[in-house]
Amino acid sequence: MPQIFLSQPMQRTRITINNRLGVHARVAYGLSRLGESFNSRVSIIIENGDGKRFGNGKDIMSILALGILPDSEIVIETEGEDEDKAMKCLLEYMELVNVDKN
Repeated sequence: MPQIFLSQPMQRTRITINNRLGVHARVAYGLSRLGESFNSRVSIIIENGDGKRFGNGKDIMSILALGILPDSEIVIETEGEDEDKAMKCLLEYMELVNVDKN
């Protein structure tokens, strides 16, 4: 009899980037460092006129390559054994850095 493996459900949240600089190097560095602290897969997704682009949320260069500008909508996905905790922490971080402080 074949084995059936059930995958864990994925966490997925859409946010709008309000920071006037978008996702710049400092934000991407913090996001990637936080992402690295979890076992779950972390993905950053942006949709624009060019289609959908995916970035590894644990890799600063992958995040920066997405070119996330102010007012962009991104999706953060976490998938794995600690996906709930990862999503909670990533959203808390983004809430802190996603405010335009002038």
